[in-house]
Amino acid sequence: MDDESKNLREFSEELAEWLVPQLNKYQDPLLIGAAMVRMAMGLYTSSLKDEEIEHLLDVVAESLPEIREASKRVSEMKRTIH
Repeated sequence: MDDESKNLREFSEELAEWLVPQLNKYQDPLLIGAAMVRMAMGLYTSSLKDEEIEHLLDVVAESLPEIREASKRVSEMKRTIH
């Protein structure tokens, strides 16, 4: 695993550790998701051109089935563990 992949995995795990208590506190995944998308767009606009952001959003939209499937696997894993 290269450094970029390792850093992404590590950051994702740290973000998830922070996020679970927030989900428990606010009980509104749409609110939290909207805030995170807004923050992500702010980060992207500071580094990318509009066309690059649009391309990124297209790639994300195309990968929604894979993202949903991965999310289902994580949820199923958590139910099995508990």
